[in-house]
Amino acid sequence: MKKVLLVLSLLFFSTIGFSQTVQSWENALSNQRGFYLDGGVGTVYSHEDVFGYTFNESGGFAGVLFLGYQVNRYLAAEAGINYANVSSDSLTYYPIAIKGTLPLGEEKRFKLFGKLGAAFAHDDSEGFWGIGAAYGVLPNLDVGIELNAVSSLFSSVGLATINLIYHF
Repeated sequence: MKKVLLVLSLLFFSTIGFSQTVQSWENALSNQRGFYLDGGVGTVYSHEDVFGYTFNESGGFAGVLFLGYQVNRYLAAEAGINYANVSSDSLTYYPIAIKGTLPLGEEKRFKLFGKLGAAFAHDDSEGFWGIGAAYGVLPNLDVGIELNAVSSLFSSVGLATINLIYHF
């Protein structure tokens, strides 16, 4: 009898825990509005010069930090700071962008996204774009990969990063 009660109590409490997790995901998906923080580290790739900086090689350290506002599950606005360092050359620039997101899957935990905007550094501006994918590991936390680039007509500096995105 004790074993039956133990098994039934384990089933009961695991069902409660599972239903709370499902409710958390449902709440996170229905409340797609609000601020989020997106930060990541990775590597630099480059072609020619941007903002007067010439990176002669790829590799090195890249860091990104964005503060965004999710308007709905498909549209957000972001502003951030990006840093690229290759050998002795470094560049810090400030992008602003509109981010379009396509949620996929039954629970909408997997997302593909694209960004388009402008980046500013040293009293100059260039075009800014990005693409990426993210997966919701927790209701308020996504893990993603991103490729962001600052581009003029014939040159670009890009950052390939692994990111954590926290939704407030």
